[in-house]
Amino acid sequence: MNNICKQFGINIRKYRNEKGYTTAELAKYLNVSAGLVNNIENSKNDVFKLELLLNLPKQLDVSLSDLLPTAKMDIRQMNTDNLTIDISNKTNLYSNEEIDLINNNLNLIINSFLNTIFQCKYTEDRIKTITSHITEDFDFIRKLNLSQNKKAD
Repeated sequence: MNNICKQFGINIRKYRNEKGYTTAELAKYLNVSAGLVNNIENSKNDVFKLELLLNLPKQLDVSLSDLLPTAKMDIRQMNTDNLTIDISNKTNLYSNEEIDLINNNLNLIINSFLNTIFQCKYTEDRIKTITSHITEDFDFIRKLNLSQNKKAD
């Protein structure tokens, strides 16, 4: 099993224990077998219904990002093949502190997006609408910044 499944299982066990649930109790609340919960916690099973992934955070009173070991994004190490801009030559314009600030905020945006999608059980159309609104907001900010720069010149 990969590290993501292992950490996912560790996180489930941690929050289950914090709630004071036994494996059997959590399984009962989730309407699954205790064996499945045990297998997930011990990273012996990485295939289960999406419904379970959505119900686990609710039952444990945590966010999905608390359970999922999301790797932190670092723009210095991003695969830029699918990006519309080349960031490889832009990161050297910023200090390490500024890059860390960018990375931290990028991860906040990603986690917020994922939590919204998973907690609200959105459909493909709703996900596309949310994504469209987010990108429109970023486009507006870029255009606003460009117009302010032109006025300053």
